[in-house]
Amino acid sequence: MSGRQMTIGPDGHVLIRGALTFATVSEWLTASRGLFQPGSNLVFDFSETGECDSAAVALLVEWWRRAQQAGCDICFQAVPASLLAIARLSEVQDLLPLAG
Repeated sequence: MSGRQMTIGPDGHVLIRGALTFATVSEWLTASRGLFQPGSNLVFDFSETGECDSAAVALLVEWWRRAQQAGCDICFQAVPASLLAIARLSEVQDLLPLAG
């Protein structure tokens, strides 16, 4: 994942660094494999995320779906304004577990 990094803390804090675009989404999905465990509590932090496009919304929806299937809690925090705008336009903002 050149230029992109997912740092996972012991407390379930997942820091996302880098672009979330059509070109990178498959890499993020691969990197997140195994995160979604029953009873886990994951907080995806986008405070260091770069460029985002509509593929990023699809990624968040997929992560939410995987969490639901695994029976774990998930939250997205510090989501970039551009990503929130795309989520609103896509009418999925109410589906996603967005923190304050």
